[in-house]
Amino acid sequence: MWAYILGRFLALLPKPWRDALSFSQYAQEARATALSGVAESTGALIVLGYGYMYAMTAWVDRGVENATTGRLGVVTDQVIASVALSV
Repeated sequence: MWAYILGRFLALLPKPWRDALSFSQYAQEARATALSGVAESTGALIVLGYGYMYAMTAWVDRGVENATTGRLGVVTDQVIASVALSV
């Protein structure tokens, strides 16, 4: 357990220093690497998802506000369809 938690920080140390630690013989590098990669990928997908939702909400709100106040000029069905397709 501690190898997974501290392993990320201990990887920054030189190899002789890591080998001098008592739990280095119990460390499973392949398993820790895979677990770390899955955790990072999951975190990245969650952050990208929230970023996408925030950006789309802001852009659509801004577009609707501009359309309702008349700042966009004449809006045809073709313009609405092209924007919907791009979003």
